[in-house]
Amino acid sequence: MAKKTYIAQPILGSWRAVEIVGWTYTVIAAVLAVLFTIEWSLLRAINNEGLILQDTPLLSAFNTAMLSFGVLGLASYWLGVVLTLIWYYRANSNAHALGLRLDNEPKWAVAWFFIPFAMLFKPYGVTSELWRSSAHPDGWRGKPDPTRMRWWWATVLMGKIGASLGDKLYIAESTATAEFGAFSLALSSGLIVVASVLFLSMGREISKRQQALIDRDYRRADTLGHAVWNA
Repeated sequence: MAKKTYIAQPILGSWRAVEIVGWTYTVIAAVLAVLFTIEWSLLRAINNEGLILQDTPLLSAFNTAMLSFGVLGLASYWLGVVLTLIWYYRANSNAHALGLRLDNEPKWAVAWFFIPFAMLFKPYGVTSELWRSSAHPDGWRGKPDPTRMRWWWATVLMGKIGASLGDKLYIAESTATAEFGAFSLALSSGLIVVASVLFLSMGREISKRQQALIDRDYRRADTLGHAVWNA
C-alpha cells in the first residue's frame, strides 16, 4: 500500500468550537440534572404520600422547561459529537505528522466510537495516546495517564448506562417505575456534567501542547525522513 504522510494543521480553532458547544451542553445537562431531581421528588411524594398534582401555571412552566431543555440538550449533544470527532481526527493526524507514532491512525480514532464493544474502551486508548504523546513527544509509551482521565471515562460509561436505563423507566405508565427513571436520569445528567468538565479540561491541554509543538516545527528525531503511517 502507498505510504501516507500527514501534514500538521492548526488545532486550537477546532478545539475552540468544541469548547463553545461543550460548555453549552454542560450547562444544559446541569439544568436537566436539577429538573429531573425535582421531578423525582414530586414522583416520590406521589408514590409515598399520595400527593395529587394540580394543573397549575407553575406545573405547566415546569413541563415546558423539561421539554425545552431536553430538546436543547439533544441538539447540543449531537453538534458536540460531530465537532469532537473532527477534533479527534485532526489531533490524531497532527500527532502522526509530528512523528509521534500513535497506534491508531486518524480514521480509527473516529471509528472506535461507533464499533460495538470496542466503543467501551478504545476511545479511552485514543485519548490516552493524544494526552501522553503531546506531553512526552520524545517518548510517550509507558507514561501514565492522569487520574482525571480515568475518572472521565468512568463517568462517561456510568452516565451512558444511567441514561439508557432512565429513558426506559421514565416513560413507564407506573409512577413508581417512572420515579426510578427520573432518579436515574438525574444521576446520569450529573455524571455527564462531571465527564464533560473533565474532557474539556483535558482536551484544552492536549490542544495547547500539540499547537506548541506545531509552532516550533517539532518532529521526532527518529522519524525524520520517513513516512508517518502506512495508510
